[in-house]
Amino acid sequence: MYFIPVSWETCDYKSLPFVFHYGINENHKQFQNYNFFPYTKTIRLGICKIEEEFPQWIQSVVDNFNYKHINVAVHCLNPGCVLPIHQDEYYFYKNKNKISNIQQIYRTIVFLENSEPGHMIQIEQKIYNYWKAGNYLTWNGDRSHAAYNLGTTDRYVLQITGYQE
Repeated sequence: MYFIPVSWETCDYKSLPFVFHYGINENHKQFQNYNFFPYTKTIRLGICKIEEEFPQWIQSVVDNFNYKHINVAVHCLNPGCVLPIHQDEYYFYKNKNKISNIQQIYRTIVFLENSEPGHMIQIEQKIYNYWKAGNYLTWNGDRSHAAYNLGTTDRYVLQITGYQE
């Protein structure tokens, strides 16, 4: 796990207009194998996509990474919710940026708060359950990953997607 300096305040991300996505739909093909109870009730994620000019706190984070075609979103994973193990297809990102090699797409998760008991992220076979605000993890391509909130507080992360040649 790596670290960048914290350049944000709690109000910077908790006040964002999250849109909560529930269960499985045609846009989430990577979750089709989980279309049964209890996953139909526990797959839930709040997303705030930042598509215009980045706020200063996000720009200061993004500046730490040498990515092209940067997309960012802030995620809120509520207690009792999970994103089960899956591989991202980056379908819209690849098409928008005319990228054919998925291995050149990088995903970085920046933890906006210290971990709380029950907050976990899994990349391939490694599970992380302890981090400080400013820690981050990065992977590329179609690596399997998951997120779990088995705790009692919301879990907030900044997701950065970018391209490297």
